[in-house]
Amino acid sequence: MKKSFTLAALMAIVGLAGASSASAEKAGEDAQAFKNAAITMQAATDIAKKEVAGDLSGIEFSVENGQNVYEASIVTADGATHVVLINADTGAILMSGDEAYVGDADVEYSEAGDTADSEEEDSEEDSESN
Repeated sequence: MKKSFTLAALMAIVGLAGASSASAEKAGEDAQAFKNAAITMQAATDIAKKEVAGDLSGIEFSVENGQNVYEASIVTADGATHVVLINADTGAILMSGDEAYVGDADVEYSEAGDTADSEEEDSEEDSESN
């Protein structure tokens, strides 16, 4: 019994080490992408604040579907949180909306990386063409 527990514990540790290694590699890739992004975090902040009046509550960088993106959260005068997704290479606004809408939207990034469409917008276009 003791041997099987030791083997299971060892396998768990090796599995965690592998996951940690993969996470560290992803973090390193994201850090390099952030460093190489054409749009700085300050510029992305300025873009978001031009899009939505309010106070910046946070901004973060990530790589989504191979595209460098800033996600800025802005609290408006009425207390609502508005999220602006910004292409970190072009400065284009990919999506802008209240936190619930942006969080639920399925964003499809273009190959060129300068536009995005949500599943909801695609549905509206399909309805209009019928």
